[in-house]
Amino acid sequence: MHPSVNILSNGASDYLNLVRVIAVETVLIGHFLRMFQVYELSVYNIPQPQSLAVTVLFVLSGFLISYTTVIKQGTSKGGVGYYFADRSVRIYSVLIPSLLFTCIMDSILLAYHAEVYKYKGLNGTTFVANLFMLQNFPLFRTIEIFRKGSFGSNAVLWTMPIEWFLYIVFGVIFFKLYKRKRVSSIYGILLPFMLFCFIVPVYNLLGGTGNGLTFAWILGCGTFFAWNRIREWHTKTLPLLYIVIIILAAGRSIMVHRNFATAYDPLFSVFVALIILLGLFLMKNVKMPYFLAKILHIISGYSYSLFITHYTIAVFLLAFFFRKMNKILLFWLAIIFCNLFAYLFSLLFEKYLRKKIMALFK
Repeated sequence: MHPSVNILSNGASDYLNLVRVIAVETVLIGHFLRMFQVYELSVYNIPQPQSLAVTVLFVLSGFLISYTTVIKQGTSKGGVGYYFADRSVRIYSVLIPSLLFTCIMDSILLAYHAEVYKYKGLNGTTFVANLFMLQNFPLFRTIEIFRKGSFGSNAVLWTMPIEWFLYIVFGVIFFKLYKRKRVSSIYGILLPFMLFCFIVPVYNLLGGTGNGLTFAWILGCGTFFAWNRIREWHTKTLPLLYIVIIILAAGRSIMVHRNFATAYDPLFSVFVALIILLGLFLMKNVKMPYFLAKILHIISGYSYSLFITHYTIAVFLLAFFFRKMNKILLFWLAIIFCNLFAYLFSLLFEKYLRKKIMALFK
């Protein structure tokens, strides 16, 4: 463990789990409200909660990647090789099964309800594009044969290349610039690939489907380094400041929704980063009830699986049960089922498979 890193207390760790759980469940709720026609938020000019939640998840991801990378420095897991192996296994141990899962579910759906299937990306080339994180790639957007979106009904896969290439860019910057490690000849050989990896994060600073998400992720990194440097913040006005920032974030989300086209507003990302930063100081010495902390830890543990499987499940349930069940009941059953499925999916792939693969790098 790096001696200069600020260690998350139990209270702070529980707080981050709470933020992650609220964000990922909000993604589900936002998608399902529209898909199951429970409530159309856009009619009432209300911000789409799933877009706000994705921003929160990207800020949180930037913080956690920075934290886990720095804390491993000085250990056997602190090297550049382990970092890239860990990130690759983390992503692909769930991505590949989710692509196969989408293929199976969509194939069943096409066999029985082809008339309601509206997704064009259920083919081999789109599968390969998603496998190599090339969906919606900026350089291919004007070339029809190379222009590929998300695979099948799994509409959330557009976020994966942004996250993946940010991992790579962060690793390059951290280990070669921040850590100032000697550059070996292999990095000269891989330089074109590294430059290629910068394209998606740079593009999504202001453009692309996830315009602003790169900025949100960078803010998350900055939030970690600010928290690690400040260490302590004791002031009686901190709770009030925390509440004020939340109110400003809510107001900003409404204003952006009504006046601008972007769903991932940079200023909203700043407010989210401040909410996370101030919350860490507020919750540092707070002990959350054991049962609640345990539940948050479990849900947080399968949040990635939940995010990457819920949309395909919802499309499937919508086709088979929407005309047979009350839509509000179906809405809640879908949320429960997606969580249960993601928990089992996570046990098999996020936990078991990932552990087995990472054991090869010890």
